[in-house]
Amino acid sequence: MGILVAGISFVGCKKDSEDKPNQFQVADNAYPVDSLELEFDGSVTNGYGFYLDLISPEITVDEYGYWGNKGNVICFELISSDMTGIPSGEYVFDETGNGPAFSLLSADYCVNWIYNSPGSVWTSLASGTISVSRNGNKYEISFTGTDEDGKKVTAYYNGVGTVYDFSQGKSTRANN
Repeated sequence: MGILVAGISFVGCKKDSEDKPNQFQVADNAYPVDSLELEFDGSVTNGYGFYLDLISPEITVDEYGYWGNKGNVICFELISSDMTGIPSGEYVFDETGNGPAFSLLSADYCVNWIYNSPGSVWTSLASGTISVSRNGNKYEISFTGTDEDGKKVTAYYNGVGTVYDFSQGKSTRANN
């Protein structure tokens, strides 16, 4: 009986995969993120355009979705089949720029982004797949790919996403 109890105790100590940190990583450098901003960009030929932004804690986001301060950010331009957010599924890079729903059109990251600074350097991602799991306004996001310099880039986020409507030029916060 003692062996059975010990076996159950060890199983209970197993680390849960949900304990992954919210962050993006470039090569060996990890950058924490604490918010997910979804920028609705309006209707496109094959669905709805969205920018999915994973933002570090230092960057402020106002009530309209505009950024301030400074920090680190990784952004993905996606084609969604749903105008209220990003549905669950895998989004694959589509270099044509006219991909169907569930396409990843472009992606970039900036380390040390500074509000209104022309010195902020953005690096483009060259390949990859982003996986999305959505339940209402809660998202689990995973990305694996490479940047234009051949460095491995990963991202993970599990939490609430806030949608901002940029489709009319000026942003408004959507119902979340």
